[in-house]
Amino acid sequence: MPRTPRLAIPLVVILLAATVAARQGGGTASGTFTVAGKAAKIAHAYASSGPGFFDKSKTDTTVVLSDVELTPANLADLQSLAAAGKVHAIVLVIDADKQITSVQMHDPAFRMSASTAGTNNKFDATTFTKTQIAGKAYTVKPDTFGPRDVPYEFSVTFDAPVKPK
Repeated sequence: MPRTPRLAIPLVVILLAATVAARQGGGTASGTFTVAGKAAKIAHAYASSGPGFFDKSKTDTTVVLSDVELTPANLADLQSLAAAGKVHAIVLVIDADKQITSVQMHDPAFRMSASTAGTNNKFDATTFTKTQIAGKAYTVKPDTFGPRDVPYEFSVTFDAPVKPK
């Protein structure tokens, strides 16, 4: 099976953006995040915007999709919460061209921070403004991650207010 190119985005940047989004309130989501054959129903969305990771003159939007409601403290500790089985979450970084540049996945089956990038991660926008983001984020086809080749896929429709960082 072809490998999806991996991209490491500093965790601090993603956590900062997610924390701001949770502090300001979230939106709604509907869909599933399936890891190792176990599906989590995603129901919550949080979004924030800030300078682009690759081009500081452009804006990136960070979207956190979760099966449980999140507080700023939860967002700062997604990996530990996932390892304990308390959250299943997807963190997307979407650039000004409406392309997903990074995906960070939090699920106990990964046993580590799972980051991916590439053409298998898609976002079809229905709303993409400075104050609101909505659409569908999904994997084009099931994929695997890590040395244990943990299978995963997601398909989530969401709508969330965007808060500046």
